[in-house]
Amino acid sequence: MQQDNLTQTLNAYPIVLFFSAKDNCWIADYPDLRYCSAHGETAEEALAEVRIAGRLWLETHFDEQKPLPKPSLTNLLHSREMAYA
Repeated sequence: MQQDNLTQTLNAYPIVLFFSAKDNCWIADYPDLRYCSAHGETAEEALAEVRIAGRLWLETHFDEQKPLPKPSLTNLLHSREMAYA
């Protein structure tokens, strides 16, 4: 799949971003993409890492011809996150 299409597909999925006091780091997660999360010392680092993980997640699903999950109804979170990116 071309990078532009991959990015467009990935942008349809919300990202949940939060600070974990237990782990002392930022966690970014694609709740619709099972087990697709990342962490970083800063929010920006966690977001960059989860976007890499998301691309790899999608590439694997496309390569294995698995169906993609539908994006959840939490697109408001995604829209707010993208406004700050």
